Amino acid sequence: MAIVTKNKVLRVKEKFEMIQETENGKKRTDICQEFGVINSMIQIIWKNRNRIISDVEQTGLRIKQFQMLE
Repeated sequence: MAIVTKNKVLRVKEKFEMIQETENGKKRTDICQEFGVINSMIQIIWKNRNRIISDVEQTGLRIKQFQMLE
């Protein structure tokens, strides 16, 4: 019997938080457990981090809360 999993849709805010935690040195396995995603999803988010950060800047999300690193 195959295990059926449901895809999790992440908001830009959540992706941005994952990027911040990765930059702050938190282990990816800990981030996976916290957000309930698999490691490959974090790798994809990290690969697309420049686009995600620019989306956050353009949409005007409250970046001050997240203390954006440059």
